[in-house]
Amino acid sequence: MKQMTADSNPMPRSGEEGFVLVGLIVAIFLILLVLGVAAPRVAKQLRREKEVEAVHRRPTSMCGRCSLYYRKTGHYPGSVDQLEKTNNIRFLRQRYVDPMTGKPDWR
Repeated sequence: MKQMTADSNPMPRSGEEGFVLVGLIVAIFLILLVLGVAAPRVAKQLRREKEVEAVHRRPTSMCGRCSLYYRKTGHYPGSVDQLEKTNNIRFLRQRYVDPMTGKPDWR
């Protein structure tokens, strides 16, 4: 049998245990700290983009279609259903989804 000497000891030396674990914990803490600061900013930016999209999508599509409906029929539509199909004329190709709620009802 081979005898182990002091140089071939597989156990780490005293005082060196746990440095990698402490470094890993610090790295994870720093990553979570950065994510905690960045996440609200990203969420706010996404909400602003949705609001801008809602501002641009609604007036350009619906107002133009309502005025076209008025020119053809002589009165304004009472609902979006009338814009979708009135006397086999489609004034609106589709119901546009509200980017803020994700639903087709614009309230």
